[in-house]
Amino acid sequence: MVTLDLTVLAAYLVGILLVGIWAQRKAKTQEDFLVAGRSVGPILYSGTLAAVILWRRGTPRAALVSIAVSSAAVVILIVVKGIDSDAPIYWGLGLSLAIYLGLSIGTRATAK
Repeated sequence: MVTLDLTVLAAYLVGILLVGIWAQRKAKTQEDFLVAGRSVGPILYSGTLAAVILWRRGTPRAALVSIAVSSAAVVILIVVKGIDSDAPIYWGLGLSLAIYLGLSIGTRATAK
């Protein structure tokens, strides 16, 4: 059963990563990427919109790298610590935040 759980988790993470890469390539501007070209309802992009308003240094590249690296770390930690452990999720969230903030601060601010 653990093998099936890990297989489903890995497939989900790969799928999410591929959707993110596809969306990044489809988006023509940073605004298109961050708020889906404003083509979805306000509930779906309200969190992203808040991030754009409050954090102008955020970049799509930083978001993609933080998701990819933290997802890989979560999968590795689940394999090491077991599927029933909460630690991989907490480490993944913390790592994702640290990478996103670090990469965003290390790049130029987006134009207003």
